[in-house]
Amino acid sequence: MGDCKRFSSAKQAAYYAGLVPRVDISGDTVRYGRIINRGCHSIRR
Repeated sequence: MGDCKRFSSAKQAAYYAGLVPRVDISGDTVRYGRIINRGCHSIRR
């Protein structure tokens, strides 16, 4: 990931690595699913 200071928050670092859940929002319902398949491929290996 290199220098962690390039991310202004832990949330940004998590998005970069693809370590955030999929979120489905429908009306008043919010459902969290599996970890998304995005972000830096080499980190997720």
